Amino acid sequence: MTASIGNGGRHRVPKGETALAEGAPQAGDWAAVDLAVTERMVEFRMSISYLARETGLSPTTIRYLGSPAGKHNRSTLVALSVVLGWPYKYLVNIVNGEPEKNVASPGDPARPGDSARETYYENLLRAEVGPVREEVAGLAAAVNGIGQQLDAVFRDLRGRPVSSGADGDAGGHGRPAS
Repeated sequence: MTASIGNGGRHRVPKGETALAEGAPQAGDWAAVDLAVTERMVEFRMSISYLARETGLSPTTIRYLGSPAGKHNRSTLVALSVVLGWPYKYLVNIVNGEPEKNVASPGDPARPGDSARETYYENLLRAEVGPVREEVAGLAAAVNGIGQQLDAVFRDLRGRPVSSGADGDAGGHGRPAS
């Protein structure tokens, strides 16, 4: 006996089996995919919500990548690969148990335009971006602190009584009388 799912019953899944999204690898190393994505997110200091926004996937889909019963298909893996800075088939190769296909030598046709120099500069850029982000975060914190101090000063100024003009003040506006 089969249970029909979606599209007017055109897709049939044997009873008791999991219905995966169309185009989803039927079996695979989903735990390895989840690990690769998690490590890359940590490396780039990327949140799930940011990754979801950039890929167009839901945060729940990303959170449950390690579960093959989820609604993961090839386009999910391709979107994640591209946003995480990998070649588009990177995660597809991992889920299919072929991570060795992801190791491309400089000039490999699978990665056109790659050269030793480009690889060097990509790695250098990644190494430099982390410390720069930390410096920018420190500067932002300092600016926010200054802003809070200015707010406190303005609150204090607003709370002071306005002079009545009796001591040479023109109407209490802080200007000398003419």
